[in-house]
Amino acid sequence: MAFGFREYRPKQEKPKIKIPVIRILLVLAGIFLVYRAVSNSGILTAAKNYLKPLPAEKPAENKTWEEHCLSLSGTPFQLREGVMQCSWAITPGDSLKAYPSILLYTLSVKDSLLPFKIHWVGDGNDFNNAWFFGIEKENEREWFFHVPLPDSSLIWVTEKAECFYPGFCPQNPLEGGVLSIAEDFDFEGRENLITKDLFMGIGETPVFPVLSGRVLSTGKDSLGYRIEIDHGDNLMSRYSGLFSMDSVQPGDILTRENAFARLAPKDSSCFYLEILRNGKFVRWKDFFTGSYPLPDTVISKFRTMIRF
Repeated sequence: MAFGFREYRPKQEKPKIKIPVIRILLVLAGIFLVYRAVSNSGILTAAKNYLKPLPAEKPAENKTWEEHCLSLSGTPFQLREGVMQCSWAITPGDSLKAYPSILLYTLSVKDSLLPFKIHWVGDGNDFNNAWFFGIEKENEREWFFHVPLPDSSLIWVTEKAECFYPGFCPQNPLEGGVLSIAEDFDFEGRENLITKDLFMGIGETPVFPVLSGRVLSTGKDSLGYRIEIDHGDNLMSRYSGLFSMDSVQPGDILTRENAFARLAPKDSSCFYLEILRNGKFVRWKDFFTGSYPLPDTVISKFRTMIRF
């Protein structure tokens, strides 16, 4: 008989698992104390309120043109089928908060003209996007048109100058315009054109401010007479190389109709102009084009379309 042998292995005892009862009780006690402290501070209540679902937004009010107009204390009119008008007589103390933003801006800069009337005209289905509006004071009216750009966005332009509104409406300081700077342009003083624009006109032509403003300084140097005008909103203009200048002093207010200098009595004469916006030189062409973004033909076509 064969006997098999195997190695003797003592029976292994299972390890005992020790539960740290005291440590667990201390942790639970700490959690309870923190909970009590947070509850008493109101943080938990605030968190619960924050996590509550937001109330559903109320649907926008679908007011008619008449309802919009009357809610702003205006008088509604129907001009023709589908075209409405809302008019107001604005007096000091009137509440204007609910007016369309363009009217709020216009009223803020026209405050000295109170009282006056406003006429708001457009599609009877869209009160907030009027076609045009007018300011009336002592039988004089100034109109502003809401004209579409090529990308279908809308801008406001003035009726008289047809420039971007609100913004600057600069005028050419003399007939003739600004000379372009060609690559082969070369004559004495060409380095001045890095920071200046050159204007040329017929001899003895009067020079006007590009915008109304206050005279900051005057003087004379090797180029001729010079003058600096502050137009507000961090915009200034400097004129140099002028042949003659009227009696203008710092502090004087010049309007766009006040000629302050003249060119030399020659067949053609020139002077330099600097436009400074926020202290930086801006080319006249860029400044003028930005102020008049649409040609007259586009505005005329728009007015014909709306039949006004």
